[in-house]
Amino acid sequence: MHILHDRSVGRRLKGFLDQARRFDPTPEEVIRSEGRVVDACGRESRAPEEIIEAMVRFEQRFGGIGYKLLVGNPMTYGLRVKRHGPRRGPTAYLTEQGWAFAGIVDGDLTWGLDVLVDGRVAVDYGEPIAYRVLNRNVEQRLQSDALLAELRHRPHRSFEFRVANKVTPSIPDAGLPPVLPEASGEGALWWGGGESAFFARLHSWIYDGMDSWQLWAFAVQPSAVQDVRDLVAFRALQPVESTWCHLCGEPTTAGETCTQAPGKSA
Repeated sequence: MHILHDRSVGRRLKGFLDQARRFDPTPEEVIRSEGRVVDACGRESRAPEEIIEAMVRFEQRFGGIGYKLLVGNPMTYGLRVKRHGPRRGPTAYLTEQGWAFAGIVDGDLTWGLDVLVDGRVAVDYGEPIAYRVLNRNVEQRLQSDALLAELRHRPHRSFEFRVANKVTPSIPDAGLPPVLPEASGEGALWWGGGESAFFARLHSWIYDGMDSWQLWAFAVQPSAVQDVRDLVAFRALQPVESTWCHLCGEPTTAGETCTQAPGKSA
């Protein structure tokens, strides 16, 4: 059953995906007949049934979805996307987190993402950069993108902080709206309710052994956007104000709120 017809999907996500571009998913019979695996030594063989079933589930739910979020390059979902090297049919690769297949192209990162057989989403930049899991499953990733698409044009301020490599930030809920679990995962943390929301996103772990996170505060009115440095929940992270807002694609001005016109898109 395709995700758009899954009754468990909330109205926000359904509305978001209703606006998505569609392309044809890989037929199930092709996955079952052509599904392959490539082991750590580069040896190719027929994919075991467990991996075939994971590919079929993914493609039936998410294959063919395409949308733009922050930049002009689209997010695309499906087994037709390319991993490293020549384009192949439905193929799984052995990673340090287990078997995974190329299933997503992240247009904002301009990079392909892996979908692990257990459903998690990860990015592989190649050695010596660590293989990182970004989302606990594909639906959580879509929920996060749907929420960001809804809120990105609201007044906001942009901050950033660093934590030890591969350590999920410990953020108490004091003074914050409720956690939004449907949109939160390893590389994306959401809080929202009433007229305010906060979004923390893993941005980089590549250069200095620390994880760099972006953090945005949103509100309905510019005057209500909070400085996260004043909130107890974020104080231990020692956030600093960003000099560039990745939601706007523009430099920021210290102490000022970004106020894009509603409806403006990348």
